[in-house]
Amino acid sequence: MDRSELALLLIAIAGGAIALLPVLRHVWRERRRKQWFLRPFPAEWHDLLRTKWRLYDRLPPDLRHSLQGCTQVLLDEKRFEPCGGLPAITTEMRLLIAAQAALLLAGRPTAHHRFYPALVSILVYPGSFKDRGRRTFSLHEEAGATRLGESWASGSVILSWHSVKRGASGDHDGLNVVFHEFAHQIDQTAGDPNGVPAFADPKDADRWSEVLGQHFEDLQDDIEQGRAPLLDEYGASDPAEFFAVSTESFFERPRDLARDAPDLYAEMAAFYGLDPVTWRKC
Repeated sequence: MDRSELALLLIAIAGGAIALLPVLRHVWRERRRKQWFLRPFPAEWHDLLRTKWRLYDRLPPDLRHSLQGCTQVLLDEKRFEPCGGLPAITTEMRLLIAAQAALLLAGRPTAHHRFYPALVSILVYPGSFKDRGRRTFSLHEEAGATRLGESWASGSVILSWHSVKRGASGDHDGLNVVFHEFAHQIDQTAGDPNGVPAFADPKDADRWSEVLGQHFEDLQDDIEQGRAPLLDEYGASDPAEFFAVSTESFFERPRDLARDAPDLYAEMAAFYGLDPVTWRKC
């Protein structure tokens, strides 16, 4: 073999190795995820969640186990950053945010949106913050400004720690900033957020669009006619916000949603692989 043939062989080998890199990265990532998913959940974390997150005690044992595994994967993969004068990110902050975000994954740990593939960092402010001048948030969360957070397709979720704690401490008001912003992350995995996350079967996407689209219009009509809506009025802003608001009510007010909008509840239950109506009452 002469030098030119050897060079071509080396180039071919190098090209093959480069082509294999994505496969190797995927295999390594899945192996690491499995290790973190199966790792024993620290007892002190379990106790902290029971104390700080009211919904946690309502979860069935098998779902709680899945949530714990998803939580540990998220803690391993996502970066938490203190902002707005917050001195540091504490264990409580990381755990309470990751666990609530994990609930949206725990019923379908192999789904296409698992572990929020586009998400890199979670920015935590102590209270109020401004979103590049577009929206001003209130530390005291006055009416109309109850969700202190943002979800960016560029790889970040921004949360107010004040609002995170408030959402975790009450599970019947249909307001939870972590559920809301991480629902946006799921929506964004399909491209521009439009309230229709990615579905493997186009028929599922069509049915989802029909059901949620009708309830979105109903919410707008309720507001226009002065009727008290089941869902937060902010969901009438656009279809993406409607999906996020529906997610909040699905987890926090499931019985109300199932009673007043059974088809919407059914779509959410099928998508998340969960049935909160059956969970133990507190």
